[in-house]
Amino acid sequence: MIRTGSTITTKAWDTRFKSNQDWNHAWGAAPANLIVRKLMGVETLTPAFEQIQIKPQPDTLRQAALNYTTLRGVVKVSFENTPERFRLSTTLPANTTGTVYLPRKNAKGTVYQDGKIIKASVDGFFWKIESLGSGSCVWEVRN
Repeated sequence: MIRTGSTITTKAWDTRFKSNQDWNHAWGAAPANLIVRKLMGVETLTPAFEQIQIKPQPDTLRQAALNYTTLRGVVKVSFENTPERFRLSTTLPANTTGTVYLPRKNAKGTVYQDGKIIKASVDGFFWKIESLGSGSCVWEVRN
């Protein structure tokens, strides 16, 4: 859409798919919520983002970043993903708590929070860390 000159979501992904499209179609942005909720994993667990879940699902995507505005402030999430490690940076706004999930690439792995080894529980294909307060953290899983 950006390549075609649009500054807002269009009715179709490109004018080659729909030559008579308009340039302000809200439903054209519907897939964008999947980037926030599924790829980057940001979802509210309680009303008004009082409790936030961050559960990125990058598969083989090497890196991504997101700044997501909520009623309580901006949630920031970015990751770097290699076969050897997964690194996640998070910032939760004031007056929020969170749960972070880190992808498990194998049965073993060491989980770090801000450079220090921590205990994380296993939840399916993820490491789970609960009861986080607001602020910034860097998470890493080394395989």
